Amino acid sequence: MSLDLYSGSLCRYYTRNFETPQARFARENELEYQMVYSGDTPWLNETNIQSSMDAFRASIRMKASEVDPELADWDDQIDRFHAEQLFQECLWSLILLAAYRKRPDLDCPLHLPTDLTDDPAYAEAVDKKYYFGTLGILECQLFLPSQSNAFFFCQDPMGTSLGITTTCNLAGALDMLAEDIWNGETQPEEWFQRGSAPTTGKTLIMKKKRFPWSKKFKEVQEPQTNRTLMWNAEYAFACFTHALEFSQLHKAPIRLDG
Repeated sequence: MSLDLYSGSLCRYYTRNFETPQARFARENELEYQMVYSGDTPWLNETNIQSSMDAFRASIRMKASEVDPELADWDDQIDRFHAEQLFQECLWSLILLAAYRKRPDLDCPLHLPTDLTDDPAYAEAVDKKYYFGTLGILECQLFLPSQSNAFFFCQDPMGTSLGITTTCNLAGALDMLAEDIWNGETQPEEWFQRGSAPTTGKTLIMKKKRFPWSKKFKEVQEPQTNRTLMWNAEYAFACFTHALEFSQLHKAPIRLDG
């Protein structure tokens, strides 16, 4: 399943006033694109976004009052935004690697299990008291710019209960994973350009056009790699790294969009 990792104004996010990675890809490659939602689409509009955002900030301020009274005071007027496509299996792969980092007694699989909850390293995280750390941070949906270690749940302007933490916690989680899994030798740019792990089947790749009427893409049969878990975790790590760099530069929130 596709996810978007977004950083920028939350007013822009909740009014859907930004170009998704899928729409950007279609525009850049002259493809038709249309977003289709199942059921109602409760995105906010310009008439109710400010009051909804004010109420959201007030809830955050109340929840985080003892940890960081200024957590809700981010600047939401930023015009620029960052949005990249993540995939659910890539996020889950990174989360599973984080779980196995705490379980040296178990052999880490080469591929993501069909059901993440069937994996003992993930399933036993709460009982064995290692969930509330890197795993819990990676499963949050909103990261607010702050140097505090706040971690709580709050209902957002669309009525969704979000796990909320800070960019400081996200940076710390990524640093720990980089050291423990890749011995500090990460390559986020290379991993991002490589993309998620190929699956068996046909994919479209761009080709050089010899004539104006030539097709822009060609189908290629992709072999499956024997290490999809690590491959996809590396892609997720790269996506989080890019979003965090943008967030730190512009002091903007990061939202994981399902």
